[in-house]
Amino acid sequence: MIKFKKVFSIKVVSVIVAATFFLGSIAFGIDLSNKAHIRTPSMGDNQKGRNRLKEGLDAILNLDGVVAEKEIQKILQENIKYFVFGYDPATGLPYNYMDVGKNGAIIERKSTWISPTDAGLYLNVLIAVAKGDIVASDSMTPDEAMKRLQLLMQTLRSIKKSNGFFYYYDLKNGGAVVSDLYGRLISTIDNGNLAASLAVLVGAFQDGPDEQRILADMAKKMLTAMEWNELYDADRKLLMGGYYTDENGQIKTRLKWCIDRSYNEGRIAAVMALLSEKVPLNVWSMLETVYGSYSFPDGTTVGIVKTWNGSAFQAWLPLLFFDELKWSPQGYAKAHNNFLAIQINESVKNGLSGALLSSCYNPDGEYRENGVSVLAESENKIDLDVGTPHATALASLVNRHTSLILFKLLDSKWPDLKGPFGYYESVDLEGRVSTRMTVLSQGMLILSFAGKNSQYMQVYLETIKKLAFIQKRYGEMIFKIDEPIRYVWDVLKKVRDQI
Repeated sequence: MIKFKKVFSIKVVSVIVAATFFLGSIAFGIDLSNKAHIRTPSMGDNQKGRNRLKEGLDAILNLDGVVAEKEIQKILQENIKYFVFGYDPATGLPYNYMDVGKNGAIIERKSTWISPTDAGLYLNVLIAVAKGDIVASDSMTPDEAMKRLQLLMQTLRSIKKSNGFFYYYDLKNGGAVVSDLYGRLISTIDNGNLAASLAVLVGAFQDGPDEQRILADMAKKMLTAMEWNELYDADRKLLMGGYYTDENGQIKTRLKWCIDRSYNEGRIAAVMALLSEKVPLNVWSMLETVYGSYSFPDGTTVGIVKTWNGSAFQAWLPLLFFDELKWSPQGYAKAHNNFLAIQINESVKNGLSGALLSSCYNPDGEYRENGVSVLAESENKIDLDVGTPHATALASLVNRHTSLILFKLLDSKWPDLKGPFGYYESVDLEGRVSTRMTVLSQGMLILSFAGKNSQYMQVYLETIKKLAFIQKRYGEMIFKIDEPIRYVWDVLKKVRDQI
């Protein structure tokens, strides 16, 4: 195991970053015919540090697929336990979060409100268990997952909506009522996420046994009922951020901001709105791209595409649903890889080895915009001192091998980050852990490794004869950025041998 110490030079950190990131099926490569720009970092005089570095490189070079999959199954078996307790048995809806006792065994508090995104990710976790994509026999059987799905879908069908869209809900008195948390808000982003989750259900269940096909039909009706034209801003030719309603579900006030960026999680809503055929193509084609650049410690400079606050989930959440790496080789594939390289470099540089940066609850119980400032378009304060396992898991959607290496680093440096229900919410530089556990983080973590969401989404797209249409839209998304320098196996071995 690698334990980073401050005595390591920034160049040593750079090697770990490069070794961690530039491996796996989509690793980049350099022209080895020109050895002039391959620099072996100085190892310094710390023998223990050199030994740890060599052991780490050995582990990276020797990690095989069998070991990797065992590590994944271990993570899944631990974190799926959260969902045994993290839902309301009366409605089938998940709790937004639960607080775990300091001894790691007692559930102290359960939140009463949930978002459409929460419901959707929980829906997809249950699908993964029901389909056998996650083997969680000790915690939840496929039959139990199906029963939960039936209850959850019945609740989603019956709860109050506006134009087919879902509110935030409070879980009260054995039911779900519209929450006043955000003033009876219909959120475009949240409904886009839930729509994608419902589409996944259709793709997963439409050809299954009767009990699955019934749920698929229910999901189809919910998707059809969503009136995306009500979320279309005709003046700006984009999807608006949402609207507020009165008690009867009638629109009172429309949000002034729009979903207008290509590299934020709101692009899920843009795709789902296009699939409805109720809005024009420009809700996708007019999305703007915000560029920047980043220099690594070895002098390599790469182009980047910015999210709003440099947060991992803003960049990578859509990968749970859409195969952006394959569909957009000149756009999202390059952006994702550069974003990952920089996330790793900043995480390690700031002392959060293994824990990448994404919005989450910090150890003080505050939900904060954690991210990498250079990757952020926003000028608001962005926290760099709290890392979260869900971001590390989302990285697996970009490079699975890299994500597993990061989890090994995370386990080594932050052993208290794991409890009886798997990984907790976050850790800060002092090693303080937030034992709050959210359905959002747990859902992203589990589905990043085990869910087949994107495969089921592709089945759905094929069924509605929209696969080629969406693939073309992604293929048209070309980002004007360079790819990072490649560290390949031979280079890593040479570095290892010189330590």
